[in-house]
Amino acid sequence: EHLCEVLGNVDRSVGLKDYTSHGREPPSSIDCFILAFGQVRPAIVVTDDLGMHKLADDFDLEIWHGYELLKKMLAAKAISTDLIREIFTALENNDDLPRSWQEAKHTAFKKLFGL
Repeated sequence: EHLCEVLGNVDRSVGLKDYTSHGREPPSSIDCFILAFGQVRPAIVVTDDLGMHKLADDFDLEIWHGYELLKKMLAAKAISTDLIREIFTALENNDDLPRSWQEAKHTAFKKLFGL
């Protein structure tokens, strides 16, 4: 069975309620396609959608939060600490900072923010 079909039928295989807790929407066909594409190409999917993280975990697919990508890019010197601060500030100012990023600010980026 094609991976996208498996992922598309996730509500029948593991239960839709597992993906709709905390007010989340169930994975869409686009979510499933992106995760399948990440396997075919091999690429790491980067998203802060917790439903997609749950789905990826259930199928042992690699997936990162956006802050994890920033951390890797910083380590590779592809971006600066100033840019990371700007990104966090913009997300905070727009009231769009995901909980995982809030936690990362105090853990993964603790030194960067002087916390």
